Amino acid sequence: MFSIGLMQGRMLPPDRFTYQNFPENNWKEEIDLIDKMGFDFIECLYDEDNKISSMIEYFKKSKKVEDIDRKRLLRAICLDAITNLSIDDRHKIQNYLRDLENFIKILPLEMIILPFLSNDSLRDKEFAKKVIDIINSVNLESMNEGKELRFALELNLSSDLIIEAFSDLENKNLGICLDLGNLMHLGLRPEKEIKKLNHLIYHVHIKDRKIGGPNVILGQGDVDFLECLNALKDIEYKGMMTLETSYPYNPIDCAKDNLLFVKSLFEVNK
Repeated sequence: MFSIGLMQGRMLPPDRFTYQNFPENNWKEEIDLIDKMGFDFIECLYDEDNKISSMIEYFKKSKKVEDIDRKRLLRAICLDAITNLSIDDRHKIQNYLRDLENFIKILPLEMIILPFLSNDSLRDKEFAKKVIDIINSVNLESMNEGKELRFALELNLSSDLIIEAFSDLENKNLGICLDLGNLMHLGLRPEKEIKKLNHLIYHVHIKDRKIGGPNVILGQGDVDFLECLNALKDIEYKGMMTLETSYPYNPIDCAKDNLLFVKSLFEVNK
């Protein structure tokens, strides 16, 4: 069975009209709400302002039982700070990647998502190869510290280009984060991309979009979620799936509705 998580900041966002914002003033309350609602994990958000550092510093010092319990949910982190950086910002990307070691030491992380979604990411396989080269230059494998930690690249490329870029990869801890909504937005069929990428898929982002359209409530876009779940089942994917969903109305209600939507699909897909 899949593990279902929620992106940090999607239940108590600091700004109702933007996404990918760390809930700086109420992150503890949000963790408790996410846990109570029945999610299996939280995908932490490392934004470009590094607001998450306040949470890390807190956990470094706290020995409270309730905080140890909160930490167990923080099993993934998205390095959103690099999302829109140009591949030519090599040193800046390397610095962000090296900073991940501070998070690995404090949090029980299993997955680190590295989104490279700038405009130049739409070009060709050479972009993906450059990304892999930067990642290899930092030697992420050395950060594992005995943990079974894996890294997942999120790229706006077709499966054919990704497979070609990964053909000579020796780092077995590096794979792909497949974003269902973003693939749909690009005019690709997520269920077909899943079957092609197969074992390269290390993580999944669940969102719904129409072709060329924005992030919408699950079921209101063009993603065929049942077919996607069938495809994931066919490739025997048993990993983590993060709801990176929209909140056009009360974010807590949206998170609940989206979770129920996904769980209802699981029932149909048994």
